[in-house]
Amino acid sequence: MTAFIIILLSPGVFGQSLEDLYPPLSPVPEEVKTFGETHGTVPSEHFRSLIPRVSLADRIPSYSGVVGAQSLFLLPFTPEGDSFLFLANKLTAVSTMQGINYYSSTRGKTRTLFTRAFIPRVAGTKDAAPDPVFRTPPDNLTLEVFLEDTTFGEGWYAMTLSTAGDCLLAGLTNKTPLSLGPVKVLDEEEMELILLVVPLPGELLLYASGTARLGKNSLLEKYVERSLYYRIQAMKEWLVEAL
Repeated sequence: MTAFIIILLSPGVFGQSLEDLYPPLSPVPEEVKTFGETHGTVPSEHFRSLIPRVSLADRIPSYSGVVGAQSLFLLPFTPEGDSFLFLANKLTAVSTMQGINYYSSTRGKTRTLFTRAFIPRVAGTKDAAPDPVFRTPPDNLTLEVFLEDTTFGEGWYAMTLSTAGDCLLAGLTNKTPLSLGPVKVLDEEEMELILLVVPLPGELLLYASGTARLGKNSLLEKYVERSLYYRIQAMKEWLVEAL
């Protein structure tokens, strides 16, 4: 499974500080406090300490039996208008994912991550529809998405959006197995990318993690771990450009 899960705080809680979002025993890392980044592997004994204390944090999986990477970023953020609606529209602009770049650890160079990205006009077809534009954040929504990944090839995904209290939760889940050429690497629902986005005054806190359930493909662990880290970086850059 490849999934993007995005949690956004509503304007009513924007007065929080970084310190408010972390319990005293798990403080925000010093290197993040001035628009920086911290990262590591998962699972880790310190893994959940990087997740901000928000109302939907308990929906983030515990990652038992997986490999992957996690990062925490602090980004400048000065949107026009309603921050919550602005971010909801940017993060569902599927077509803008087309052409984003990432560093390929196997090739040792930067390359395109998605060569095509769109929502189909008719389910199961490759006729692209415009990205949705919301006037209010959707309560519950599922969109079919087509992505052509330069590593895993063409695939169909389900993008979901839902609101719960002060949060907007979005997910992107693949509906096809992932393969490297003719070799299947991961079955459906075996890879996941999570983004947790928290608007703060003048800042945006982004927690991101990528995980995979390798099973018998344990020899690929280091390759997959590096690949997931660079995908996290790519999605961060995509978000920065959108802002």
